[in-house]
Amino acid sequence: MLIYGKEIRERIKETVRTDAVAYKLGMAIVMVGEEPASEAYVKGIQKFGAETGVAVHLIKLPGDTSEDVIIKTIQQLNNNQDITGIMIQKPLPKNINSNRVVNTMDYSKDVEGVHNYNLGRLLNQEKGIKPCTPKAVIRILKEHNIPIEGKNVVIVGRSVTVGSPLSVMMTSENATVTLCHSKTVNLTDKIRQADIVIAAMGKMNYITE
Repeated sequence: MLIYGKEIRERIKETVRTDAVAYKLGMAIVMVGEEPASEAYVKGIQKFGAETGVAVHLIKLPGDTSEDVIIKTIQQLNNNQDITGIMIQKPLPKNINSNRVVNTMDYSKDVEGVHNYNLGRLLNQEKGIKPCTPKAVIRILKEHNIPIEGKNVVIVGRSVTVGSPLSVMMTSENATVTLCHSKTVNLTDKIRQADIVIAAMGKMNYITE
């Protein structure tokens, strides 16, 4: 079964347009260095912002920017009332402590739900900002009336932003979840036994059959 998200996307855009006016939404993206894939992703966000009325501000820092300067930049965004959401574009340079940078954000402005505060609330099944991609996966399944409760779900990928939080969210939906990764033994067998398979490895064609 092939699932397309275009119709859902359009409905979400209408909601965002309304919210953008009502709440004067302003999003800041902090990007360090130049990465073609990251730049393409950010352009997509800027396009979405232009279509919905969300003011998207790109703060682009040189690749050799120190961690302290990045932290200071985020702190300034925390205190900026015109900025209602912050996203730290990854990957960050290898010498930067990604966890420290992410957790400098005001957790209430964490649009991706990756701040430790928000992940902790997710783990405790409390209300809070949920990671975008896992939330989208569940939204798409529900919009297409695909049952989750009681199903065997295999998630391939254990990242903090997708695989791991998605396993928690699927469990909250009463699915039986198997979280797999690149070191999983007999991955193919586990996939064949699943009712729902979600590929979240960040690699194209990782699952071929």
